[in-house]
Amino acid sequence: MKYTLLIILILSLFSCSNKREFAQYNHYGGFDRNNDFSIIGDFNFTIVNTTKISLNNFSGCYQTPLYLGDDDYIVPTIDAKINLVRLDTIIWSYKVDNNLNLLADIVADSSKNLYFVNLDGNFISVNINGKERFNVNINPLKLQLFTITEPLIINNKIIIGTNNGDLLCYDTNGKLIWSNKFSLPLSKVFSADKGDNIYIGLSNNQFGTSDTLIKIGKLGKEIIRKPTENLRIISPIINRDGKIYFAGGKRTIDGVSSEIVCLDDKLNILWKKEVPVLVNQLSHNGKTLFAGGFASGVNEYKTGIYTYDTNGKELWNNYLDAKISSPMLIGEDFFVLTATNENGAGIFVLSNSKGELIKTHSLSNETPLYLIPTVSDNRDLNFFGSQTLFLLKLTETPLEKIIPY
Repeated sequence: MKYTLLIILILSLFSCSNKREFAQYNHYGGFDRNNDFSIIGDFNFTIVNTTKISLNNFSGCYQTPLYLGDDDYIVPTIDAKINLVRLDTIIWSYKVDNNLNLLADIVADSSKNLYFVNLDGNFISVNINGKERFNVNINPLKLQLFTITEPLIINNKIIIGTNNGDLLCYDTNGKLIWSNKFSLPLSKVFSADKGDNIYIGLSNNQFGTSDTLIKIGKLGKEIIRKPTENLRIISPIINRDGKIYFAGGKRTIDGVSSEIVCLDDKLNILWKKEVPVLVNQLSHNGKTLFAGGFASGVNEYKTGIYTYDTNGKELWNNYLDAKISSPMLIGEDFFVLTATNENGAGIFVLSNSKGELIKTHSLSNETPLYLIPTVSDNRDLNFFGSQTLFLLKLTETPLEKIIPY
């Protein structure tokens, strides 16, 4: 008996070494936007557990929750609240100004101070205890159709772009460090490298025109720009190991298609690949680029997934009879995504190496969910309810969880 307990203790300690260390908390897997979770192994997806979360009303989740480690999640709900949820309990709730919801997802610094922007354009920070730290307006022109990029935090700097062409960089106390003005709206999801350089797009937001990819230095100055040659940027702009990736859509005789573009950090094109779907999701695990997109036909539920090595050689492609609705989250050997068709939503698990469909799990019989999952350090996939707030967790048995493979 004592030897069994010793083995379990050793395995538990070993599995804990796979925890991520957060210098900051971004969505899409980090400031490089790679959606690479392979450091923690492969995701759990055998057992489905549902936990009701106590609320005074029936407001559900409407933005991607932010995982803060252990059992803590920051969950925005449609009653204009930011909630710290721990297990089945709301620890605190912060009521957003004027009962307004958020324009984009929440980020956090290493001290777990939260940063977000509401519909009025108020840039707000709340500490880990739910107390407001600052409230700064970034929409001085009071534009009614004001939108922002997904915020990005790196080295205690929060960077936000707007549809008015403003790129803003704030410190963690709400002080503007630098700003830059452009003539076009900024693309929705951009990335940074370890040198604090930013890779972002200027978008005309229409097909048949050329968007522009820009590299911005850590002091906010434009370093170089690259026209996209008749492409509309429709995917996140990600970077990995000195290479930049994006996908752009274009009109063709048959409708629309995409080009996947790889560039070096001086924005020289290394390779391009054309695919017959609208690629709106990119992920990278250091060896393989995963490109996921949907067929453009009306009421057509089809997802195409294409993979490439770092030199642009296609490795495999596969199609699913459902439309992709989340980023592709990359584990050690498998990756997962959510997708929808006429029967509802589902989770798809595929192998990294060959694209084989390993498992599907229908969500059509579940209470409505926000369909982008949050990954916890114990490898669970966590979905929150979009009407009534509850947690649906894809997990494993306790013994399987402590075995690190």
